[in-house]
Amino acid sequence: MQFALEEERKHAAAWVCNTTGVEEWGKGWLVVNGTHVPLAWKPGVCSQEHFCYKGFHSMNVVLVILPHLLQIVKLVVGQPGRVQDLKVWASGSNILKKPHLYLDKGEFIWVDGGYGHSAITVGPFSHITTDKSQDLQYFNYMLSQVRVQVKHAIAYLKNRFQCLTGYHGNIYCVKDCITAAQNIHACIVAHTFVSRYDHPADIADLLLPSFSEDEVHEVVQGLQLDVTDAQDLRRTRCSNQQEYKLDLATATQGMLQYALSRHRSSAAHDL
Repeated sequence: MQFALEEERKHAAAWVCNTTGVEEWGKGWLVVNGTHVPLAWKPGVCSQEHFCYKGFHSMNVVLVILPHLLQIVKLVVGQPGRVQDLKVWASGSNILKKPHLYLDKGEFIWVDGGYGHSAITVGPFSHITTDKSQDLQYFNYMLSQVRVQVKHAIAYLKNRFQCLTGYHGNIYCVKDCITAAQNIHACIVAHTFVSRYDHPADIADLLLPSFSEDEVHEVVQGLQLDVTDAQDLRRTRCSNQQEYKLDLATATQGMLQYALSRHRSSAAHDL
């Protein structure tokens, strides 16, 4: 998965500055949070490890997003639902292991309270602390205006791929756990690719099942979408699809059904 480009980093930082009204906060242009992918059936292996605090069996996923686009730039997949978000992120995040490869000096990532504070993460203050200071209450409020984008990004993802709201694959052994993680990973990668072509109306349609119309309208209006680029990408995609269909028709012309099935199977394996 491609990390944020320099231009995207600048736009994300500008979005945070405009949203919060604090220029220094623009150094936090990434947001991280975890989400659970429920398992439709109780796993036949490590079932206790997959039973999460929400009361169901799941796999835990941690996503890092650009708040101005709801675009996923990093992810960690494969840990069972019982594992805390912080441990999931620490187990597989290269950003934590080698932050200098992703963040410039002074830059940081917005997190929730479960991730704690560090040199590269900034989260909200506890309720006990904020009760003693209006400034800290305001800090938490403005932070929530940025962090809410990751919830929108998760809904955007799951409403596109309904299997992420309930994985129906059977898990009988460790290999099945790996397969489930690979399927989840593939959905996220596909979503990240496809979202480049989405118009504001497409995003709104995918958010509506989870949020009110007013909130969806506000979210979409606040996104910094380059509609012109999206239209160009759509035209390129349509052109490529037409070219592929023509090549496929030429290659399979006159084939019997058995040969056609073998050809499709071979093409799928090559893919």
